[in-house]
Amino acid sequence: MNLQGVKKISFEEYKTIIDKMINVSLLANVNLDKPTNKEGRIFLKSHSTVSYVDKCGHMGGVCKFNFDSKENALKNHLQQRVLQFCGSWLQCYEGYISETYKKEGFKVVASLDFNPKFAHKEYKKTFLVNEPKVLFLVKTDKKIAKIHYFNNFELAKDYAKTLAQK
Repeated sequence: MNLQGVKKISFEEYKTIIDKMINVSLLANVNLDKPTNKEGRIFLKSHSTVSYVDKCGHMGGVCKFNFDSKENALKNHLQQRVLQFCGSWLQCYEGYISETYKKEGFKVVASLDFNPKFAHKEYKKTFLVNEPKVLFLVKTDKKIAKIHYFNNFELAKDYAKTLAQK
């Protein structure tokens, strides 16, 4: 199945594209270490975007590389990752991306404050200048009674992962 032109690619192809977008990868702190087999990471590419989804349902690494394309890269990739590859949770900064995911049925379940210690040293020159919250979203039809605040990234991540697996 090749929904909306999104196909599987190798880690090497993903890394090559991200390397060409070096400013994006530096500012977003994209991890370009080769994943371990235990993550079960699948890399995806469309006409204008790359991303990945892990076997646990975690979605990440979205990067648009073809800015001439009119493709709604985020939405197309989101639909592909949810429908075909069982993507069910992610983390992102509060703002445009989180609002796009909410429109697609994801709900915020946890948040933590921005921590400049984990941001690129020149983050103030980017969209991160206002130090947005880090949000954890889960694809669910269930009502989320409360957004839990964490002061630890790993705890927030584990909480979102647990909710996504229910």
